Amino acid sequence: PHRNLPPLYKQKIKDIGVFIDIDHTLYQGLSQKDFITYLFLLHKISAKQAFRIFHWLYLEKSHKITHTNLMKKSLLTLKGWDMAELDYYLHEFFENKVLKNLQYGIFPMIKNHAEAGHKIILVSEVIHPLANQFKRLLNAKASLDTRLNTVHNCYSGTTDCLCYKNQKARLVKDFSKHAHINLSKSFAYADSHSDLPFLKLVKYPYAINPDDQLLDYAADH
Repeated sequence: PHRNLPPLYKQKIKDIGVFIDIDHTLYQGLSQKDFITYLFLLHKISAKQAFRIFHWLYLEKSHKITHTNLMKKSLLTLKGWDMAELDYYLHEFFENKVLKNLQYGIFPMIKNHAEAGHKIILVSEVIHPLANQFKRLLNAKASLDTRLNTVHNCYSGTTDCLCYKNQKARLVKDFSKHAHINLSKSFAYADSHSDLPFLKLVKYPYAINPDDQLLDYAADH
């Protein structure tokens, strides 16, 4: 209800940021995992490559490899991909699959923020070309995400900036400083306990579809 919203939500202040995670917050599921499945069904990656990634996902769930290790291994699947070609399939994937699986319940809140003049910023470990599709949809100010290295307009399968945990928080801090965003008046929406470093930076953090650890933390705070 409107009467329960924080006072700043009702004010048109230009230095307020709204930092939104993508997977399980804006999108129902893991967008990169679903994109790999999409490429496999189109026969753009081999069954061996797809199985490898899903095996690494299993190992991460079993706590046998770290999440960072999982991501670095998975990104190697994109080694040698032409940037324009990947963008083409990402756009196709977004139109055919992603739009059907968005968390539309959060859209009224995003609309209210936008109409109040707040700056919408995506914060996700999703690779930049995929995060960019979400950025266009929301007409967001920026996307803080995982940037892939390139060689001669082809992806190398590596990254110097995996947007995860403390790195997310660092990117939010740096961006806010350059974009003149006041974090003490800002909002953040995320689903995972790993997002706590950047959620703690803002005045109004919100847990959306939280995992068990974030749910416990949110209940205690």
